[in-house]
Amino acid sequence: MIRDKLREGLVIPFLGSGASLSERKPGAPRRRGERTRLPTAAVLARYLARRTRFPQNEPRDLTKVAQYYNVVGGRRPLHQDLHGIFNWNYPFMSLHTYLAGVEEPLLIVTTNYDDLIERAFSAKRRPYDLVIHTTDPTIGDRLLWWEPDADEPRKAIPNKVDILDQFEEYFLYHPQDDAFAAEFPAAVTQSDLPVSFLISLREDSLAKLDRFEGRIPNLLDNYLRIEHLDHKAAQAAIEEPIEQYNRLCAAESQPISIEQELVVEVLKQVKTGEVILGETGHGVTPDRTKIALSVHALKQFTGLSEQQLNPVLNKLSSAAIGFLRPVAARRYEIFHDVVAPAILDWRARYVQAQERADAERKLAEATRRAEEQAPKERQKYLHEQ
Repeated sequence: MIRDKLREGLVIPFLGSGASLSERKPGAPRRRGERTRLPTAAVLARYLARRTRFPQNEPRDLTKVAQYYNVVGGRRPLHQDLHGIFNWNYPFMSLHTYLAGVEEPLLIVTTNYDDLIERAFSAKRRPYDLVIHTTDPTIGDRLLWWEPDADEPRKAIPNKVDILDQFEEYFLYHPQDDAFAAEFPAAVTQSDLPVSFLISLREDSLAKLDRFEGRIPNLLDNYLRIEHLDHKAAQAAIEEPIEQYNRLCAAESQPISIEQELVVEVLKQVKTGEVILGETGHGVTPDRTKIALSVHALKQFTGLSEQQLNPVLNKLSSAAIGFLRPVAARRYEIFHDVVAPAILDWRARYVQAQERADAERKLAEATRRAEEQAPKERQKYLHEQ
């Protein structure tokens, strides 16, 4: 049925990474320097991890490794590395050949960085239009449209949906009206702007949207309430992503498992509201999520004065370093979650070193006292004799 609908032009093929690897045998090894087939996501992640000395104890997730590369190496070197890998005439699959042979015009959507489907159409001598979305800083947020045989693309501004997630944090960091409170309604109500906005926030913060009352017409007309997960759905939300990951990556990595006792405990804590993130004094929670800390909190955690903290905070949040990001109300947070594991690792080693140094000081003090006491005890013993 799908084939018939495809030939009638009634199906939109959506090609993910598996389309470019569809004829690869599961578990087949890839030799170093091999250019006969595209790398899998796991192979590409390992390559980028080696290039950046990605933390050894972290899983080689391609998205996280690429973000880490962007932070420590920069966007341009990352693009150059990826271009060197994908700018190659890899053989296209029979799937690409089949789609290129369908007579009816097709809209084909692909998330891949390769050009296999384009080369399959060229091999069939079939004309095609190519549309890509780029966020390259040198070009801007644009749609690039190449018509058949065109040397240069036409440029268009795409229609976008901006999702403002965890919007309750805006009210936390900006308790009073600010420039955003005026500029955001102006953007929302600008009818010729090719963008829509979706706000996501916790229900207990819904009333805080009153700040925009009168500035945004029909503010709550498109209100959609997402119900809490029941116990079964919450358990599935924990377990099924792991099962899906194991299915997709079985040939590339060791399967991941989770202890059932841990699942039960997490569900119990979430249900009763007992989960406590706990500020640890170094801008990262134990579950590796960044948090914003006020200068007052940092003074308490470090025991330093504001005069001592300010030069450090200014340097770490400067454009040259960009390790911290200042937010409103004199708060600071680390620039990206990807460096959280390194911070926690340093913190653990620092605490261990402090504890070891403290133990050595106590031992030295006890030894000194014992040595001072020894002559007195000896004299007392002789006197008694």
